[in-house]
Amino acid sequence: MNNSISPPIKKINTSDLIPYVNNSRIHSEEQVLQIAASIKEFGFLNPIIIDGHNGIIAGHGRVMAAKKLKIKELPCIDASHLSEAQNGSPFIPPIDKPWCRISIDYHSTQFSGFGNRAKFRDFGMISIQCFVPKNTGTLVLMRVCQEWRDLLEGKSIEHLEVYIVHAPQNIDDDNFYGKIMRAEFRVN
Repeated sequence: MNNSISPPIKKINTSDLIPYVNNSRIHSEEQVLQIAASIKEFGFLNPIIIDGHNGIIAGHGRVMAAKKLKIKELPCIDASHLSEAQNGSPFIPPIDKPWCRISIDYHSTQFSGFGNRAKFRDFGMISIQCFVPKNTGTLVLMRVCQEWRDLLEGKSIEHLEVYIVHAPQNIDDDNFYGKIMRAEFRVN
């Protein structure tokens, strides 16, 4: 293996690994026991991914299982050379400028016609959550929402068509003014 393209695996004391407080994955006791049984049977085959300060980026369940098995050191890969976007670190919103979070959900597929072959149409929703710091005021938020609305309204690219853009609705947040916009789309 060429070490110039693969970061080295190093051993870190299990007690020195720091779980991420806001880790979105919750491991049940049953799941941790299953992971522990797998480690016992096959060995520790998947290293823990850590930041430059022993903070766990990936592998919380494996660390919990290792502690149950009283494993003193774990193989770890230091991913501190990666950006937050590259290493999968949780997004920390900027406190001094507008930002948006976008998700796309496919809802259904419907039969849409006959011809030489059956035709199907996929439907879905684009959700855009827009936030601005409380000290910037709501006019900035409305401008951000309007920019998204202008971009999406009547948009048709190849087989994708945005056919409804709903009015923004307020989002409760302690640190930001927020609105969510939803746009319905179909893929023909």
